[in-house]
Amino acid sequence: TLANALAYRFGKEAAEASAATVEPSTKPDSIGATVDADNDTVHGDEMVSRDSALRPGIVHRLDKGTSGVLVVAKHNFAERRLQRAFAQRQVYKEYLAVLAGTPRCLQNGPSLVELPIGRSTHRWIEQRVQSVAQGGRAARSRFEALAMRPSIAPLTLTRVLIETGRTHQIRVHARYGLQAPVLGDDLYGFPAWNQRYRMRARRPLLHAWRLGFRHPCTGKWCVFEAPLPEDFRYFEKLLQVRWAEVPSTEELRARSEAGADNSAPRDRI
Repeated sequence: TLANALAYRFGKEAAEASAATVEPSTKPDSIGATVDADNDTVHGDEMVSRDSALRPGIVHRLDKGTSGVLVVAKHNFAERRLQRAFAQRQVYKEYLAVLAGTPRCLQNGPSLVELPIGRSTHRWIEQRVQSVAQGGRAARSRFEALAMRPSIAPLTLTRVLIETGRTHQIRVHARYGLQAPVLGDDLYGFPAWNQRYRMRARRPLLHAWRLGFRHPCTGKWCVFEAPLPEDFRYFEKLLQVRWAEVPSTEELRARSEAGADNSAPRDRI
């Protein structure tokens, strides 16, 4: 696991020093967020669970099978600062996803999906669209199509900016908001699409592409980008992605440095 790799790289002493246990509670904690004892996350983002002592320095998480960039704190001070940034939604999170289908709403430009999400009452692992009255929590995702391919089993490669970080958020919004689930997703996806592309999509094709945040010690805006994995490279070529229309990492950094606020840079979508 990532925790094992961190312990190996930095040693047991460093791993123990960076661990900060979060006790399950419904009271606000020291970073101004609320711990949810039911799903082990902190309201406001996909953050560490109550077993964080076993996952030293890991301040947020990705779905199983999702590739991409992940930030890890090396000491308590950095961990608390990063947790606060996630809880207050001051982190820029940009994903890439290959969708099964060509949603009409994306054919004319970016689309905002704003549907509350809660845990399914039938399957513990599954999340569903639920009203706030039923226990759902607000979730916002902005999708922009970078390339579409009409065919018997059409595909769309999308760029996704998330303003919240709910469990399975992009996967749920793609399936129920766009009616075009992430390709290779056995939990929310279309079986026929998954089977057709099984040799190329052996996992949900979701990639945490870029992550931006204020450095916890210097306050400087940092943006990190994870290279596309091999399975995404295949669909990049197949769909002929229009990268020229996407702001570069350098542009995102420049926008933040030019601004005076302490929040993530605003993107055009």
